[in-house]
Amino acid sequence: MAQLRKVSPTYPVTVCIIYLIGVYLGRRAMRNRKAFDLRGPLVVWNLALAVFSLWGALRTVPHVFYVLYKEGYTYTIIADGRDWCGGGAVGVWALWFVYSKTPELGDTVFIILRKKPLIFLHWYHHVTVLLYCWHSYYYQEAYGLYFAAMNYSVHAVMYLYYALAAVKIRLCKPYYITAMQISQMFMGIFVCGSAWYYYEIKGHNKYMHKGNLWAGAIMYSSYAALFLQYFVGRFVRKLFKSDKGKGLAAVKANGKGDALAASTEGSGQSANGNHANDLHANGNGVQTNGAYANGNGTHANANGAPHANGNGNGLYTNGFAKSLKGE
Repeated sequence: MAQLRKVSPTYPVTVCIIYLIGVYLGRRAMRNRKAFDLRGPLVVWNLALAVFSLWGALRTVPHVFYVLYKEGYTYTIIADGRDWCGGGAVGVWALWFVYSKTPELGDTVFIILRKKPLIFLHWYHHVTVLLYCWHSYYYQEAYGLYFAAMNYSVHAVMYLYYALAAVKIRLCKPYYITAMQISQMFMGIFVCGSAWYYYEIKGHNKYMHKGNLWAGAIMYSSYAALFLQYFVGRFVRKLFKSDKGKGLAAVKANGKGDALAASTEGSGQSANGNHANDLHANGNGVQTNGAYANGNGTHANANGAPHANGNGNGLYTNGFAKSLKGE
């Protein structure tokens, strides 16, 4: 802890500057190069982060629930962070959580080298979460353990999903992962809102840093908005377009059928006997409601007289004694 306080904020700011410069230069360097096939390293990378995150979740989540049960929610927000999450195994994993935000920047390296789309949400999230985690740990904010426990839990599932996806194994639908991330952001907003309430309304400001509180609220709100935008753009609109496309295809299919054959109010007959709507006649017969006759058939004209087409094959009828080719 003492060592971390000595290097803050120099270390995180320096890392973020190097990261952003590296992103810019890396994308330029890969512009005219072929994408690397990094499936093997990607699997190892994601599995390592999944195991690390799972272990962190197992160390922090039970402690959060234990203190909640023993001391209550208010205590977890207003207490001195060193009293309930700054020592023992939990304290170690809280510190490692802060340090882990640096190697997690490696996610971007894989995106750049594999020439995958690098969206704003990705690099913005990496930079801001690294800075905020260091700031929170520097001031020993008690509610910071909520963020660590949630992030460990979500990342354990997320990185496992990515590892399996790299070898063509689908753990679940991708929108479940995004929905889980969105839930984390709203939980973060709730925790920050609680901290603001106790700080501003109740006056419990002894162990809380106002700047960190507002930074957390802004950060989580921006994450929620960006993840929701991503969710809607990737999944909701895609689903809507898919359903709309199916509907248009059905309308076109029905329209084509209506153009080829008119519907009938009665039942039609086929060479096989009395038959219902939309069936094909196998021989001589009358055909109903938008289907084709495969044999020689007739259809009625306006005067009720038989009327054949050019080759006498595949003739149509409607229920109103109208010809498709003329009145």
